Amino acid sequence: MAYLSRLRNPETERYEHHGLNAVFGEEAAEQALQTSHWEVLESFLALSLLDQRDDVERYLEASPLSVRRVLTSWEKTRAYLSFLPTQSTPAQKELFDANLQLMIRHLRSADADERPRQAP
Repeated sequence: MAYLSRLRNPETERYEHHGLNAVFGEEAAEQALQTSHWEVLESFLALSLLDQRDDVERYLEASPLSVRRVLTSWEKTRAYLSFLPTQSTPAQKELFDANLQLMIRHLRSADADERPRQAP
């Protein structure tokens, strides 16, 4: 979902993929990417919370930034909402947001539990 959201130009709200545009044409590529983005969101929301969490953890582990840094940023800015397709319904946005907030709290808590305790 993050990859597909990065293909969307924030100024035009259109998906841009030079290779697909060259092979299939702009309109067909746009429709295919928009449909794929929608389907990825639907598939993600259909997962159990544990599977969603595992998916988010894999994303975070692949990030060049530290997990703690990304979680702190997400907690402050809710930047993960930019991963959503523009045609997401309000209910999908609310569910995605609530689930991600829950996962952020869980992952931050797990991170705190793993940090070594300082001796008194």
